[in-house]
Amino acid sequence: MSFAAEMARDMLLTARNNDLELQMNQLTENLMQLQSVASSLFSLTSNMMPGSAQAQIIEVRQAQLAEVEKGIDMRLELVKAQQKAVTTEMDAVRKVISDDIQRSFKTFANG
Repeated sequence: MSFAAEMARDMLLTARNNDLELQMNQLTENLMQLQSVASSLFSLTSNMMPGSAQAQIIEVRQAQLAEVEKGIDMRLELVKAQQKAVTTEMDAVRKVISDDIQRSFKTFANG
């Protein structure tokens, strides 16, 4: 691969890494919002009679929120794995770039 192609690959990987970081931040924010809603629902149930129709509805909602939270957690783990792969590839590309630069300077120094 040419030096220019390696630099372009590095820029592409950096952009992808930034996109993945943004996705992780958004997913984390979504989790925090879900936990806030779940906490509010829990507070509501403490003021209700156990087994009442309203309490049962809230319990169903809490179960639904738990399922959504599991989905977000799974997506977050997937994004983390993708970011790890991108970071590993970025390190490899940057090493190749560094080696190319060093080889170029040695060529000019000996020439």
